[in-house]
Amino acid sequence: MSYYGKGNNGRPVLLRKYDVTSAVSEVTFDGVFKGDFDWHYLIGVDVTTDDASTAIRIMRRASGSDVTTTLDYMGQRGSNTSANQNTMTNQTVGGYFDITADETGTDATRQTNSFVISYIANPTHMPTDWGRILTSGVGTYYGSAGDDWWHERTHQLIGNTPFDGVRVHCASGNISNGTFFIYGMA
Repeated sequence: MSYYGKGNNGRPVLLRKYDVTSAVSEVTFDGVFKGDFDWHYLIGVDVTTDDASTAIRIMRRASGSDVTTTLDYMGQRGSNTSANQNTMTNQTVGGYFDITADETGTDATRQTNSFVISYIANPTHMPTDWGRILTSGVGTYYGSAGDDWWHERTHQLIGNTPFDGVRVHCASGNISNGTFFIYGMA
């Protein structure tokens, strides 16, 4: 993948793109956060997995290795087809950002996940990120209706470990399909 260029006037600039056309264990973007932009976006479109009971995760990376520094997170999640929802507060994880819950549907080949993750304005350490995720499928994780669910999460890095890339992977199984984009915005 090559660098596409730097934009102006606050327009997002495509930095990297990756199309998954056959199953892969991960999609990695190393060295994309170089301090040239104040904001970065990771976008996943129609991401599917080959395991119906897995979580899709994003791991921060620095110099080609995973950053496992603890993250605090909070957010909301729930079903679009029922009243089921819950609030996540004061929880911690070992360096990863969950895109889904531990269940992505009973038929992973039909399950689709799309998301936008914002890495917010601090090019030196970028300690915060924010995500909006829409998951569509047949899982029942948030209630018996189980058709669609959504997540909104924010993470705060504990400490000041810098990172320059991300890795998208599943807790188990593979990413079967999807398109991933990294954008920068001044």
